Amino acid sequence: MADLVFPVAATVTFLVLAYFYGKKKKEEGLARAQSAPETIARIFLRKDSETEAHWLHAEMKTGKKVCIASPWEVEETLAQLERVGLGLSSEDRARLSRARH
Repeated sequence: MADLVFPVAATVTFLVLAYFYGKKKKEEGLARAQSAPETIARIFLRKDSETEAHWLHAEMKTGKKVCIASPWEVEETLAQLERVGLGLSSEDRARLSRARH
C-alpha cells in the first residue's frame, strides 16, 4: 500500500498543477483579447473530436494561437468579445448554431 502512495500523490499533484496552468493561460489569452483587440487576427472555434464540443480560440497577429474559452463558456465569452469588436466568422457562427441544436 505504501508503495502506491507516492505515485498516486505525484499523479494528483501533476493533474492539479496542469489544470491551474491551463486555466491561467486561458484567462491571460482572454484578458489580452479584451484589452488589446487590435492584436487579434481572428477568433475561431476548434472542435474536440472526442467530445464533439467546441473550444473558442484566438489567433494573434503574430501567429500564436491560444484557447480563450471552454465549451461551457463560449457564449458568455463571445458576448464579452463583441463589446470590443471581436467575433466569429459567419462560418463559425453557423457551426456553433448547428452544434447547439
